[in-house]
Amino acid sequence: MKRAVQLLIRRIHVAIAKRTIPERIGIYFHALESQHWDCFGACITTLRQLGYEFVSPDELVRGGSRLSAFVSFDDNYHSWYEALPLLDSLKCQATFYVNTLPTLNGSNTEVINHYYDRVRHAGRRIALSRIELRSLREAGHTIGNHTHSHRVLSQMAFDEAIQDIRLANDHLSELTGAVPEHFSYPFGMRRHFTAELRSECLAMGFSTIANAIPGVQHRGQRADAINRTVWLLDAPVEYNIENLSVDGRLFERLTGRSAVT
Repeated sequence: MKRAVQLLIRRIHVAIAKRTIPERIGIYFHALESQHWDCFGACITTLRQLGYEFVSPDELVRGGSRLSAFVSFDDNYHSWYEALPLLDSLKCQATFYVNTLPTLNGSNTEVINHYYDRVRHAGRRIALSRIELRSLREAGHTIGNHTHSHRVLSQMAFDEAIQDIRLANDHLSELTGAVPEHFSYPFGMRRHFTAELRSECLAMGFSTIANAIPGVQHRGQRADAINRTVWLLDAPVEYNIENLSVDGRLFERLTGRSAVT
């Protein structure tokens, strides 16, 4: 029933709120298993054919005259490392927002299973190793902070939430040799973060904070905030392009929910 309602809401918005794709867009993925490489390649090729260049988070928020696409991945998956040759062949610069708990506890089956349950991942449950995480950065991609444990920050005590973010920063600095400059909060909707947490994250030194709210690309990209839409690898390219085109700002503002999925 819930899925049927979501699809109905999307259908209505495609009919009445479809616009030209914005000049600056943010898309995100989770795992990137080999069976989805062709679909991912179709995404990158299609956006490039539409005139988009793939940029870092800083380049996206600075703007400019060119069409810009920001490609990012959330959580912690060994498949990212396996896909490095694919990203290189596509000449696609990506940002990986990493949870550090799986890498630091990769040999603990119970911890790993609880983590992947939390991120709702049903595929292979293999985290990045320390060497693989560093390899992502050495390959020219950006490593961002996605918290240590991937819990809902807005449901945690403020000090505990900030500690979870700082812990990931400390671990990522040690693991990659660089302090993360970019942050995305787990689960990504407005209800999962707070204004107080945003202010503290900016005070900690993050340049940008990314959400994961499909349907709000027409809100634009602020100097310190990135709007992202999930690209569904099991859905046709045309379906995903429609999701980028829909102006769902009003629906999200009124309901706190996404107009597309």
